Amino acid sequence: MATTPPQSCGGPGKYPATNCNQYYECVEVMYWYELVVQNCGSGQSFSNTAQGCIADSSCNP
Repeated sequence: MATTPPQSCGGPGKYPATNCNQYYECVEVMYWYELVVQNCGSGQSFSNTAQGCIADSSCNP
């Protein structure tokens, strides 16, 4: 499922990205928050429920 990245973030959090093995993480940079693309390992996908990478053999970006 393709998702649209958040336009901005106001606090810590993780959000699904377009590729199943990536996600956006909202990290604090000085006095504001910035979205950073993070990658899951091989054979993993991002789980919004778990807020992290989980094993997923069907994820082939």
